[in-house]
Amino acid sequence: MDEPNNTPEPEVTPTAEPEQQPTNTPKPTPEPTPEPDTPKAPESPDEYKVELDGFDFEAFKADEFNVQFLQEAHQAGFTNEQLSVALKAHEQYTAVAVDALKEEWGGDFEKNINLAKQAFAAAGMETNQIDSPTAALRLAAFVGSKLGEDMPPLNVHQNGTESIAELMASGAYMNERHPDHKRVYAQVSSYYAKMNPEG
Repeated sequence: MDEPNNTPEPEVTPTAEPEQQPTNTPKPTPEPTPEPDTPKAPESPDEYKVELDGFDFEAFKADEFNVQFLQEAHQAGFTNEQLSVALKAHEQYTAVAVDALKEEWGGDFEKNINLAKQAFAAAGMETNQIDSPTAALRLAAFVGSKLGEDMPPLNVHQNGTESIAELMASGAYMNERHPDHKRVYAQVSSYYAKMNPEG
């Protein structure tokens, strides 16, 4: 029988790995990921292309206010898609406003639209100017100028009978040599002609 071996086993000490010296070899650079095709603004405002259902982009471009808008959009870098989104929002806003008028006017909608077109024509404006931001002001100024023709002077009482009575009692009405006689006399005569158109 064999006797057990009582000799201790040699101790194993861990050895350190050799230090790696830094190398000057550059790390490989990853391949750049291709940029997605980013839409760009067209070369000029004339090159915008907008295709929206029911929207006449050619007629839109014919208005000088809209030409200015397109130039500003181009300067801001609007793409065709961004311009389409902006114009679609404008069209939706306009549609909501027109729908509100249709509801308010009911069966008189077409008649009132025609009256509005006639008013624009009487004011010397083109129908394509109806969308203009200044259209309402221009039309109001035209109507105001027509209203002013029938309004009493500002320095006279608003109650027609009193002011006419005062004018008739004034020296300007009574005295033909008064510098204001012709104007006051014409004003009184005009008042009575309006009050009694038959005669």
